[in-house]
Amino acid sequence: MFGTGTGSGSGLLESGRNRYLCPSGDGGVRSIREVTVISGLPASRRTERLELLDDEKHILSFRVVGGEHRLNNYLSVTSVNEFEKDGKVYTVVLESYIVDIPAWE
Repeated sequence: MFGTGTGSGSGLLESGRNRYLCPSGDGGVRSIREVTVISGLPASRRTERLELLDDEKHILSFRVVGGEHRLNNYLSVTSVNEFEKDGKVYTVVLESYIVDIPAWE
C-alpha cells in the first residue's frame, strides 16, 4: 500500500496528519486510496491514485482525483536520495508538485 504510517493490516493506515484507506488496487501503480485529512488544512478528504512507484530509484508519484479539497489537478512526485559526506550519511527528500491555482472567492 502506498503511504507511510501504522496500520492493522485492514487497508487502513494512519500518520500524524492523515488517515488512509486503500479501497481499490493492490498498493501498486493505479491503486486508489481515500485520505481523511486531519491536519486542519481547508479539506476534509481526498481520493488519490498512485501514478509511479519505483523502489529502485526511490520515487513515488500520486495524483489527487477526487474528494473535498482545493487541490485541482494536483500531481506530486517525491524522491528520496542518500549521500555520504565526511563519513556521515545524509538523506534528502524532495517533493515536487503541480497544482492549479484556485480562483479567489
